[in-house]
Amino acid sequence: MKLPDAIPEAHRANWDEQLVKTLGFALDKVENFGCAVDAGAYAGTWSAVMAEKFAVVHAFEPSGKNREYMKATLRGIDNVVVHDEAVSSHEHEIMMRVANAGFLKIGGDVSFNAVSIDSLELDDVGLIKLDIEGCELDGITGAMYTIERCKPIMIVETKREKYEIDNAMWELGYYVIQEPYQLSTGKITPDTIYKFRRK
Repeated sequence: MKLPDAIPEAHRANWDEQLVKTLGFALDKVENFGCAVDAGAYAGTWSAVMAEKFAVVHAFEPSGKNREYMKATLRGIDNVVVHDEAVSSHEHEIMMRVANAGFLKIGGDVSFNAVSIDSLELDDVGLIKLDIEGCELDGITGAMYTIERCKPIMIVETKREKYEIDNAMWELGYYVIQEPYQLSTGKITPDTIYKFRRK
């Protein structure tokens, strides 16, 4: 999978084997390229690649520092809508701390606004990616109506609560099509990919 030219060299270093294989595999399974959601967008590399495939991408990144990175990554890309909220089960304030390299972690003294994906009332959603620092189950709960209506491919970070996330997706009619796997470096990827079970 070729990376978009808009991604600056400084951010290409973050685009490792894991991201290429995971997103490339998921995109091959997508049937509807109307809209994608990138929750936990960080520097915007996932969003930039999604933008080449989808009509519109909604990218959620509550960290102002990370949104500055996104501006560079998404320069020249006009079909990504950047949201400055975190993603959760409902609208509320969430306390987080800023860890190394701009990553956010749950628990801390910095308050961010959180919203649900369902609150956007999106149509034609073909892909949802949730990498929201241990709040993935909340993100799924807050996207339940969108998932049931649009049946998108789901990429979910499952470093924590994998059993619970697998069960939640199964209850929504989904099965696993790609488990976390070992990279050439020996690192295990954190993402699981789910697809809706056709009747």
